[in-house]
Amino acid sequence: MAHQGAQRTHEQWLLDLTNLPTAAGREARILAWIAAWASRRRNLSLTKDRAGNLFITQRRHEQGGSRAPLFITAHLDHPGFVVTAARGSQLELEFRGSVHDPYFQDASLEIVSARRSVGARVVALDAKAKPFKRVIARLDEDGDGVQIGDIGRFRFAADERIPRIDAGLLHSYACDDLAAVVAALSVLDLLRMRAGMSHVGLLFTRAFLGRKQLVPRRWQGFQQPGRSIAPPGTGARWRRRRRRPSRDADDGDDD
Repeated sequence: MAHQGAQRTHEQWLLDLTNLPTAAGREARILAWIAAWASRRRNLSLTKDRAGNLFITQRRHEQGGSRAPLFITAHLDHPGFVVTAARGSQLELEFRGSVHDPYFQDASLEIVSARRSVGARVVALDAKAKPFKRVIARLDEDGDGVQIGDIGRFRFAADERIPRIDAGLLHSYACDDLAAVVAALSVLDLLRMRAGMSHVGLLFTRAFLGRKQLVPRRWQGFQQPGRSIAPPGTGARWRRRRRRPSRDADDGDDD
């Protein structure tokens, strides 16, 4: 069991990371947080494949260490809104994820831009739009700074403190799969100091946005059935996909 001090640290990571806005194809804030985390640990190495998936591996090499790599995995997105058009006080957004229609009715949203956050309210839903449901939302105030590609998320009541942990229960904007990201980071943070654990690493996958559907980027790096995956630079042969990312899929540097 982790030391009590380590547990408090890991819980703070949970609060920090699940508080960051993310959506399929718009994971830049999560990527930046993880990159900063890895940079503070000199015995870890962070690499990225051509699809944007992240690998965190250990730099140390133990004597007699010939064990096959073991990767703990999680994905970096969470269901959320992405602004596709902005006209005055009215926004058009697509919802990248799966939520039942009643939750959109008159829903209160938070639109997170690079400069600030503004409130909005859903006034119309196109539940049959493809590849994602689309909504029209009206801003609560001046939308100066809101841009196409900004992330939106459901807004909680003003008097509800989010994020928080009460009686061991997390109350936050996102759990799947950011809580698993934190769990993986926490495990590696402990194992990187233990003998016999240098083969353990992390694989964090991004969503791949095609022209007609959402295809997880995590499938892009997988090799033919029966063959293992490996991080960039290991010499493994990777199967390529011809589908290209959509133009609004960020590269981790523009959010």
